[in-house]
Amino acid sequence: MTVLPIVTSELNCIPISALTASAYSSWLKKQSTSIKIWLSSINFKPNSGDSCLIPDEHGSLSRVVLGLGEGMDFWSAGGLSNSLPNGVYKLDEIVGLSRKNEEKIEKDFYLSWCLGAYSFEAYKQKDDVHKAKIYCPASIDSLFLEGASCASYLSRDLINTPAGDLGPAEFQEKILSDAELYGCSFKAVIGEDLLVNNFP
Repeated sequence: MTVLPIVTSELNCIPISALTASAYSSWLKKQSTSIKIWLSSINFKPNSGDSCLIPDEHGSLSRVVLGLGEGMDFWSAGGLSNSLPNGVYKLDEIVGLSRKNEEKIEKDFYLSWCLGAYSFEAYKQKDDVHKAKIYCPASIDSLFLEGASCASYLSRDLINTPAGDLGPAEFQEKILSDAELYGCSFKAVIGEDLLVNNFP
C-alpha cells in the first residue's frame, strides 16, 4: 500500500507559498528582483493546482509557488507529491484568503497532497516509487489525515488488484491483516456456515 507522504520534522524543508489569483500581484511586488524576473519569464499564472519551482542564486530549489485560483479548490495540492522533485516540503504561507477559508484550505492542502500520492504499487520494485513528502505541523489532525488517506489507499488497492490475485481467500487475508493492524474485530463466514447464517 502507498506509504503516507508526511514527516513530522521541518528540518531542511523547502517552503511552499500558496497564492490565490487575486493576491498574486500584490505578493509578487514584495518579492526579490530575481523571483519577479523568474516568474515573469515563465509566464506563471496562479491557476488552481499550477506550481512553479523557484531556484536560488546557486541553482538549487529554494521555494515552490502554488496557485490556488479562486482559493476553494480541494485538489489544489493534489498533484504535488508526484510532480515535485524528491524532497521534503512545508506549507509556508497561504495568501489571499480570509482566516476562516485559510483554515479550510490548509486542511484540504494536506489531505489532497496525501490522496494525490496514491499509486498502485503491488507489482513495483520499492526503488521505482518516489514521492515528495510534506511536513505536517502539530496543528493538523494527523490521525484523521492518516485514517482518511489509508482508507482511500486500501480501497483503491482492492479495486486495482486483478481478480486473479484477489479471490475470496486473498480478500479475507487482506481485511484480517488490516483489522489486526488497527485493532478492529473481524469475523469471516465461510462455506456451509453461509447457509446456517441464512446468507444468500
